[in-house]
Amino acid sequence: MSKREQEIIAAAAKVFKEKGYHAATTRDIAAEVGIQQATLYYYISSKEELLYLVVREPIVRLFSQQSHRHLAGQDPRIPRALPAFMGGDSPARDCRRGVTCRPGCDSDGLHDHGDV
Repeated sequence: MSKREQEIIAAAAKVFKEKGYHAATTRDIAAEVGIQQATLYYYISSKEELLYLVVREPIVRLFSQQSHRHLAGQDPRIPRALPAFMGGDSPARDCRRGVTCRPGCDSDGLHDHGDV
């Protein structure tokens, strides 16, 4: 994930928190980043995609932490909702975003597992 994409996601999170999702506009988010609204659409396809990206990374991080704790025997409980969020038993379909797609994947996001 590029630095600009990270800035856009952080700006979207801030705007969503301040204005609420429905009141926030892509124009607001672009202004927060300091770019034109049209430039924002080079990086994302919709406000809905931004919401997904804002909530996805913390959930992926939590899932990864829980998986590591489970594998280490520290916590036998893995929340069932997290694998469902990630698309059931299959890996996330979003490896290109640079978010760890499944436990143990150390990719830079530019790969395809082939089993997705």
